[in-house]
Amino acid sequence: RGISGVGASMRSVGNLARGFQGQLAALGVGVGVAGMLKLAADAETAQVKFEVLLGSQAKAAAMMKEINTLAAETPFQKLDIANATQKLLAFGSAEGDVLTQIRQLGDIAALTGTNIGDLADIYGKAQVQGRLFAEDINQLTGRGIPIIKELAKQFGVAESGVRELVTAGKVSSENIAIAFRDMTSEGGQFAGGMARLSQTTAGKFSTMVDNMKQAGAEIGAAFLPMAARILDSVTEWAKVF
Repeated sequence: RGISGVGASMRSVGNLARGFQGQLAALGVGVGVAGMLKLAADAETAQVKFEVLLGSQAKAAAMMKEINTLAAETPFQKLDIANATQKLLAFGSAEGDVLTQIRQLGDIAALTGTNIGDLADIYGKAQVQGRLFAEDINQLTGRGIPIIKELAKQFGVAESGVRELVTAGKVSSENIAIAFRDMTSEGGQFAGGMARLSQTTAGKFSTMVDNMKQAGAEIGAAFLPMAARILDSVTEWAKVF
């Protein structure tokens, strides 16, 4: 009776997965059952990475919940946000500050078309270095981020004088943090960038697809224990040869 119940449950999940796969296909999103398993496995891996970075399974689960909410409301994919968050944590961002930083980076990335993970790299490295270098300025300006203008306002100098300050080592990581905060605060050039982009047709489609994929990942999670058992069995079988 117990086995038949498990079988019935798996068939029910399988039918749900196939129906959901059909909905995705109708939208032009190619995620089959294997794709759902991959999404679920990637989410599982992301949570394990957060457990290592935060030192707690409960903290990792809470972080993933916050990221799920952010991804559901913005045009960014959940795993892209998770990856960027992990980068900032690895670079030394405090647990209590990292999601605020991610929202700032997300607003800027959304309106400049920058990859949020690339922006997390630049921002995180600047925090570790303790100061900005000419390369950092070039990478930010090359992505359409007016960092020179923001720093000129902070230091009360002409924009032409910012590079001299950078070369002299007078522009600290705190200065870039302030610049990003100002650019994304109320009245800033990139304020509400993710929300603004999510209201465009392309943004709404991206958000919808991400929500669909999140649902697919939850369906795929139901298959993970079975997939893990199959993989363990195949591994044991292969050891015989």
